[in-house]
Amino acid sequence: MWNKKDLEDKLKYLNELSRNTKDENSRYYIFKDREMIIEMIELLKGRKLTIYNNPILYKQKLALNKERKNYKDIEVITFGNIKEDLRFCFSLCKNIVLHSTNIINNGNRKIAKDEQECINNIVSFTDKLSDEELKKEIFAILEKKDHILFNDYFEQIKIGQAYNLSTFRESYIASCYSMPELLLHEIIHSIDMKRNGHFINCYPLSQEVPSYAMQIYCSIKENNINALNGIVNISLAAILCSHNLDIRNFSLDQIKKLDFNNISNKGIDVMNYLLVVKNYLIALIVARKILDNEEKGLTEYKEILDTRFPRGEIPDYSRWGITNDDIIDCSKNLDKYFSEYQKERGGKSI
Repeated sequence: MWNKKDLEDKLKYLNELSRNTKDENSRYYIFKDREMIIEMIELLKGRKLTIYNNPILYKQKLALNKERKNYKDIEVITFGNIKEDLRFCFSLCKNIVLHSTNIINNGNRKIAKDEQECINNIVSFTDKLSDEELKKEIFAILEKKDHILFNDYFEQIKIGQAYNLSTFRESYIASCYSMPELLLHEIIHSIDMKRNGHFINCYPLSQEVPSYAMQIYCSIKENNINALNGIVNISLAAILCSHNLDIRNFSLDQIKKLDFNNISNKGIDVMNYLLVVKNYLIALIVARKILDNEEKGLTEYKEILDTRFPRGEIPDYSRWGITNDDIIDCSKNLDKYFSEYQKERGGKSI
């Protein structure tokens, strides 16, 4: 469980650092860390702690909301080729929705009953990995119990979140306990942070590829092919939200006619949906490469983990044998992409 005093001490340090830092770029990193720590303290409400019964923290929350206005445009992506990448992402979403209608739950999801069982499942999976360096890094994160929080809110909505504090080169994780693969996803983010620093100047959401790849690899090993359902839902949401359409009332014929040029909702959330889908597909390909040859696959995986794609450079995975054609093929054949692996593990073929 997170240590309340540790977080409050870090917040006080950042407040002082902010007052004594003039460089705007450095101040932004400090601002992001302060924002994350305050959100983390609020998450501890589930452990009978609330920011609103602490006058110092409440004052900091108000001040941070005011300061946020000064940075409202700093994360807007302006480089020229982002539009073409988003156009490609939109086509991938359409492929998934139109070609993945047969995805059903053929796997046997293993639900952890409590926090310790969640940890034990990750330990069991990690212990079987052939890469000793990766095993050591995952175990090191698991051993820092004061950096992991199993939160009731995260349990209800089945998500995880890594809080990467670049000032301290430390990561904290909040996660649900019932789905160990989500905790593993956030552990990879923490390893990424420790190896390479913050994600702020990376190509948007490119850091999700290593985390999704390990999450998917773990899911397939556990015969949980139903993990693919999530990306179908995200793809559908991206398409409908981009055109302001009601998710409760649509047809596949209607989706076929939708075009990227006619997008009416260009908000940051829609853009993130689109980019997440492409990165998930790349992660699927990476996970399958590990399944085909774990030793070689994990070597390439670590190379991808250590690669930072600048914000102005669309990621190119061709050096690892992953081209746009491969990504398109994956988007059109999602419902049978892992069929042979599931069958090997006693599940039904999709």
